[in-house]
Amino acid sequence: MEKLLFAVDNDPVDENAVDFACHLARLTQSRLTGIFLNEPVTEPEVVIERRTVAGGVTAVTIAEFDKESVQAAQHEENIAVFRD
Repeated sequence: MEKLLFAVDNDPVDENAVDFACHLARLTQSRLTGIFLNEPVTEPEVVIERRTVAGGVTAVTIAEFDKESVQAAQHEENIAVFRD
């Protein structure tokens, strides 16, 4: 083989899978290339948190979840694991 492609979605990468890909590349004397995919972010996600506080009063918090920054952080982490 001349080249191996290792595709990773935006979930945390399995280090054992990376190790196996590196092992295959060494065995076959192939170049290992990582492809890191991102999910498209179309609209913000709303998170509703409901909890009961002192006196039996229910507090409701509504916030936007910044999915794009979480995905960017996971993307960078996957690339770092692959490079290591």
